Amino acid sequence: MKNLFLFVAYFVLYALVVTILGMCIGWFVGLLFGKTILGVLACIGIKGFKMWQIGATLAFLSSFFTNGWFKITFKDIDRYSFFGLK
Repeated sequence: MKNLFLFVAYFVLYALVVTILGMCIGWFVGLLFGKTILGVLACIGIKGFKMWQIGATLAFLSSFFTNGWFKITFKDIDRYSFFGLK
């Protein structure tokens, strides 16, 4: 049960950290290319967002489709202790 909790905690923490990094990177990119990117998005009907919001959203969504910086596989976790069996 402990390993399951650690796995879920890692997953949530990773999504949170990636979202914060995406927010910061979106803000920085917005300083350089904000008008261009927001102009293109406005042309396709996406209006009312700031660059940091777009960066945070894209980072949050992409955090579920990547392995991340660390890889946790079933080879790393003892399968029996993962499910609470001995």
